[in-house]
Amino acid sequence: MIKIEIAETIYPGNPFACQIPRSQVNMFLEGFKELCNKTGMHKVDIGGIKASGPIPTRLNFDDGTSVGIRRMFREIGFNYTND
Repeated sequence: MIKIEIAETIYPGNPFACQIPRSQVNMFLEGFKELCNKTGMHKVDIGGIKASGPIPTRLNFDDGTSVGIRRMFREIGFNYTND
């Protein structure tokens, strides 16, 4: 089993400043990137209109933030191709 721990807050550059809460999107992206690094994933194929079944295009989080699938893969360093 792979265990990944992501901090819910970050510290700004000033050591005397308060912690800053992180959005669920940022925590998800960091965790997913770490998972990809640990498992050797580095590429995803995104199907076009011919793809079968429903394809998620956006992930919505409880705190009101969201991220599109293409942005998610781009930000974590994936290369992707279109069919």
